[in-house]
Amino acid sequence: MRIFMLAVLALFTATTLSAQSSPEELREKMYAGDVHALEEAFARDHALSLDGTISFDELRRLHWVVATSHPDFYATIDSWLAAYPASPYALSARAHQYNRAGWGIRGEGSARRISRDALALYGDYQWAATAAAVAAFEAAPD
Repeated sequence: MRIFMLAVLALFTATTLSAQSSPEELREKMYAGDVHALEEAFARDHALSLDGTISFDELRRLHWVVATSHPDFYATIDSWLAAYPASPYALSARAHQYNRAGWGIRGEGSARRISRDALALYGDYQWAATAAAVAAFEAAPD
């Protein structure tokens, strides 16, 4: 009986450890500000993408979950980068976040219909997003 219980426990643990993060789980971790759990979840999902369990597209979609303009999410990513300054996951989240923020400021339509101030701020956010994306790539080129 003990062997059966240990086998079930091992199977359940292995299944749990190899499961991909859900968007809901990641959102909960972001709202809670649990940067250690976020780092662990994205590291696990990254490993799953490298071994082919999930696609890189799925991994990118998970980053979009945390890259919103919600003030709590900005604060959490700030804390995440403070705790893990070279984290490719936190840097990627910041790059996506800056990209979205820049487009939110710029808006849609042709550039000639956008104010110069909005275009300048948009450019600043896009440069910041590029810098964060390059740093993320340098930290994890795979």
